Amino acid sequence: MGYGSAPFGYRVEIIGKRRQLVPDPDPAKVVQEIFRRVSAGESARTFSGDLNARGTPGPSGGAWQHAAISRTISHPAYAGWQVIKEGRRLVAYRNEAGERVGLRTELVDEAGQRLAQGVAAGKVRPLAGDGFPGAGKASHLSTDLLRCDGCKRAMTFRGLSYKCEKERACGICPAPASTYAGALEREVVGRWLNVVMALEPTTPWRSRSRSAGRL
Repeated sequence: MGYGSAPFGYRVEIIGKRRQLVPDPDPAKVVQEIFRRVSAGESARTFSGDLNARGTPGPSGGAWQHAAISRTISHPAYAGWQVIKEGRRLVAYRNEAGERVGLRTELVDEAGQRLAQGVAAGKVRPLAGDGFPGAGKASHLSTDLLRCDGCKRAMTFRGLSYKCEKERACGICPAPASTYAGALEREVVGRWLNVVMALEPTTPWRSRSRSAGRL
């Protein structure tokens, strides 16, 4: 499918004989900042005010409105998908086989987009440790939950990975396990968000969670 005007954060370039979306460096950084700060719990109204105070032009070239922040986090193109308009909504375009059609680039991965949407909707606790106001100390999602297949002991976070605790403590493990934390945690967050976002507000589990505070 062809492209009309490019979404904020992208520009259209002719590559070979095809028109393709590519990141527009400065606006793309703004889009990525939107996802980070919304995921950290900052409201669209507060963040749009900050962008305006900094003199950052909005998608139309004028001032930022908080609604533009909300539209940004729901736009499929930022997670790398071609889009089509259905009524007033932009949704991921699907081919004749019913499959979404990818762009050749993205500004945020799909788990990151779902996280921002979940936080904005009040369904997910804001991401900790991102360096923005209100973010707490970073925690590692799977500490003490993973088990090494070689010795069945816990795996703990070191450097960029979860690694066998027994091996770390100079013990002997017949097959010490290690897994890259970034990929694992994105998968965990993505699956969890799929479950949470599918729940209705009247679901008993959701009701109990809300009565005790936000997820």
